Amino acid sequence: MHNRTDWLRERKKYLGGSDIAAILGQSKFATAVDVYLSKKSDSIEEKDNPAICWGHYLEDAVARAYSDKTGFKVEKHEGLIVHPNYPFIAGNIDRWAIDTDNKKSHILECKTTGFMMRNDWGKEELTDDIPIYYIMQVAWYSMLVEAALKVRTEKVDIAVL
Repeated sequence: MHNRTDWLRERKKYLGGSDIAAILGQSKFATAVDVYLSKKSDSIEEKDNPAICWGHYLEDAVARAYSDKTGFKVEKHEGLIVHPNYPFIAGNIDRWAIDTDNKKSHILECKTTGFMMRNDWGKEELTDDIPIYYIMQVAWYSMLVEAALKVRTEKVDIAVL
């Protein structure tokens, strides 16, 4: 992709990980109708608000902090992953987390969130209480990387600021 507008135009051609919760009625951010209309529309709409902006800026910092805390090496996965049999299924994962000791890798999804979303998450610092819309997103990515890249990930980590 040359720029963000090209990426947004390309994204209209497939269902991605962030679309799934909306399609299944589990998103706080969009509905199935929103997804349908965004895919069918010719317009390229850039959602821009402080949360999205800071999320982009801080993704690298979240990945670095995760690496420091876990000891896993993190690598950005460049490019779109497309299902080999269903080209309307695709996605962009944030990172690969690599355990260099046992040579295994898994998906790392990086999230930033604010105090307004606190009720969606568990109350403890380290918790498995993850919002369903993020679980659906990373399940989609797990299915996709296994189908397209032949990589079976035994886990997915979600690092959250």
